[in-house]
Amino acid sequence: AIAAELLGTYHELCLLLVRRSPLYRLEDGAGDRWKPVNFEVPPLPPAHAAQLFMRRVHRPMWERDFVGQEDQLDELEGGCMPLQQSALVPRLVSHPALAACAGYPQRVVRLASAVTPSLPSLLQLKDEVKTQPD
Repeated sequence: AIAAELLGTYHELCLLLVRRSPLYRLEDGAGDRWKPVNFEVPPLPPAHAAQLFMRRVHRPMWERDFVGQEDQLDELEGGCMPLQQSALVPRLVSHPALAACAGYPQRVVRLASAVTPSLPSLLQLKDEVKTQPD
């Protein structure tokens, strides 16, 4: 109803409606005047998913986010500097937690929101991504 009203009032207006499922007809009689066009949006390429992730995390990334063994975490705690942004994209692309997001922006953003100063390592989240619903 709102879309039909806006489109009827403002003839130069273009609307972008985003849904999880296709829309083939506008309701309330508007479907006779306007045709929705559906486009499937593919998952993000790995490098774009990594860039989105970097924009949404709540702390710097550390070497301990990429270390594969628990016993090495203690060695890296003291005196570690945050990793440089320029070096993060290639490392994040191959990170198991980000790979588990499969390029879906909602999963990437959800993962990034869990990366807070209280999280010891991003590796701790790799299995949680697969179990969360979209």
